[in-house]
Amino acid sequence: MKKLLIAVAALLVSFGASAQDYKVELSVSYGAFSNSQILSTVIFAAEAENAGMELEKAKFVGPISADLYFRTSKYFSFGLSGVYQHTTAQYGVPNGDNFECRYFSLMPGMKLHWLRTNGFNMYSKLAVGPTFASNIDGERAWLLNFQVSPLGLEFGRRFCVFAEAGFGEQGIVLGGIRLKL
Repeated sequence: MKKLLIAVAALLVSFGASAQDYKVELSVSYGAFSNSQILSTVIFAAEAENAGMELEKAKFVGPISADLYFRTSKYFSFGLSGVYQHTTAQYGVPNGDNFECRYFSLMPGMKLHWLRTNGFNMYSKLAVGPTFASNIDGERAWLLNFQVSPLGLEFGRRFCVFAEAGFGEQGIVLGGIRLKL
């Protein structure tokens, strides 16, 4: 009987350890000051100056990101980040010229987990991939884009909140929620 209780206890401990071990991360985030926002601001300023008008309104939506990462070892995760952004601007009088552009990015990436404890994770992320840009005039372009986040902080076990600081298509700062499966 004693051996049976020890065996059951060992199974429960090993099940508990494996239940905390995840392989997949699903994340949704919102950022600020992305590469595309900076590029759009430069375009807005140049077009307004060329037209001899003042910029009346500028609106940035995004970057809104969805990430899918797979943990391959204790220290590394590999995955994919999808990013959407929409920018609009109006020049001059209410019936002046309009500028509108949408950006869609798909960037394969990797994470290096520096410190991982129960309920806390500190990591760095690097992602590089193509961005498809299209504007209201029908012009389209493919760009190479990236995200470098030297510092990422995550709080929680299965359902987490996180924040990252860096530079790139997901923004200088971004935050969101993450589910670990």
